[in-house]
Order: sequence, then structure tokens, then C-alpha cells
Amino acid sequence: MPRPQQQQSNIQQRKPMKQDPKVMLMELANDVRSLNSSVMLISQKMRHVIRNEKILGRNLVVLYKKVKSGEIGASGKGDMPSDLSKRLSDIETNLQNLAEKTNMMVSETASMKNSMVTEDQLKELKYVIDAINPLSYVTLDQAKQMIDDKMAEMQAKRPATPRR
Repeated sequence: MPRPQQQQSNIQQRKPMKQDPKVMLMELANDVRSLNSSVMLISQKMRHVIRNEKILGRNLVVLYKKVKSGEIGASGKGDMPSDLSKRLSDIETNLQNLAEKTNMMVSETASMKNSMVTEDQLKELKYVIDAINPLSYVTLDQAKQMIDDKMAEMQAKRPATPRR
């Protein structure tokens, strides 16, 4: 059976020369027959689709009723476990606990963010420390020790003077 594109190309290839009207009618009849068979195939496929859609719709209704009445359990095979409601409540409790923990973590993170130093503040502190250079300063004890060491050194260099 030729496709519609092939039929169009066949029709375009035919030359409209003086043909016998009988031949033209026969070709036209063949074209109509091939188009009719294509339309019949399409309508048959549409009927199958519609039938399958109706079957699926009925199946969905039946399954919905079974789920609603509790005939179908978690396994999906029709046998509902006796502890299904307990398992569902456990899952719900776990979800609530996780939600609470998540909320706590979010609030802790927000409080930590507020109490932490920002990058700009760190840069400013580094600039101040570099400008002051605290390593060049000494502690009071270190200063006393240096003075004592210097005094001892100076006394050692001085000759002992006689007392009068």
C-alpha cells in the first residue's frame, strides 16, 4: 500500500496528457481505495486506544476503591500488614524529629553567623596588628631583665675603683 507522500508524488508525476477517461477513473479509484484503507487502519487504531483507555480507567477506579478500603497494603499484593498504621506513625514521628533537628540546626547556624567575625573585620584587625607590630614590644619583666643584664655588663666593664 503506497504512503500518502508516495501517492502525491505519483499524482504529480502523471502527465495530464490526453488520457483515456477510463484509465483516469481507474487510477482515481485506486487512489481512493488506498486512502480509504489508510483511514480504516487509523480508525481501527483509535478504537483500540479508546478501548484500552476505558479498561485502564476501570482498573484505576477498582484500584482506588481497594486502596480506599485498605485491601491493598504497602506490598501492593492485597495483603495489608497488621502493623501498617504503627509503621506509618513511627515514620511520621521520625519525620517530625528530623524536622525539629533541622530547625534547631538552622537557628544555631544563624546565631553562629551573628556571633562570628566577618572577613572584613578580620582584614581590619590584621591591618591594625601589622601597623602596631606587637612583636617589637617587650613585657615589663623582659624590660627589667634587659636593664639588669645591661647594668651587670656595665659594672663588669668598669674597673673597680678604690674606696676612699
